[in-house]
Amino acid sequence: MFVQRPEYFPAIKKYEYEIFVIDFPGSREPFENFEILVRKILCESIRKDFYSQFKNVNLVLVSADERAIQDLIARSEGKILLQSIFKFRQG
Repeated sequence: MFVQRPEYFPAIKKYEYEIFVIDFPGSREPFENFEILVRKILCESIRKDFYSQFKNVNLVLVSADERAIQDLIARSEGKILLQSIFKFRQG
């Protein structure tokens, strides 16, 4: 399974795949553009659900610099491992 949009996770999370790859364009939080109020109310729940999907991910394609990658790993609270990240473009 190859996924490029985090919006697809709720639809596919109940399935298990032998190989599950996410193309993570940049390492920006996909939910950073929410309005502040909506973000306060919903973002934490959505973020936890989003990052929980990484337990089934074999490879995360990231276009970012090392600091942004480390920030991504930290935000995932251990769900994204450095070993699963493939840096495919300089960010």
